[in-house]
Amino acid sequence: MKYLHSPIQWAVHLLILPFIVSAISCTSPGKIRERNRNNLNRLTLDMSRQQVLTVMKRPYRSETLSLSNGKRLELLYYHTDLKTPDGAVTDDELTPVVLIEDKVIGWGWILVRRFKEEGGSQGLPLEEEKETRDIRQDIEKIDMY
Repeated sequence: MKYLHSPIQWAVHLLILPFIVSAISCTSPGKIRERNRNNLNRLTLDMSRQQVLTVMKRPYRSETLSLSNGKRLELLYYHTDLKTPDGAVTDDELTPVVLIEDKVIGWGWILVRRFKEEGGSQGLPLEEEKETRDIRQDIEKIDMY
């Protein structure tokens, strides 16, 4: 009994092999969550968006908003927790990475809530508004002599 394979059998084996390899190497949701939690520790403030994607890989979802000062706010949501093993990924199972103008300003829901509550200021130094003021009345009140 010989175990020679015909060219067709070899072709079938070569076509099936990538599917088997990809099925074996699929990353489980648990490993993705663990990787994301570990990689969050590698983030630093002022990292660029591209650096975040290099460290964290593709986010679960993202959101882009325009701030009142014209700047762009981007939220990259990463799957980091499992609250209920129901197959659905809810917000409380995600960790947002917050970027303004493609630079990391922080991560986590506390920062996002502060943005919503304080209208975007969340304690960061904002550009001062240049205000023109008439000082003649102030000068009149001063006794210069």
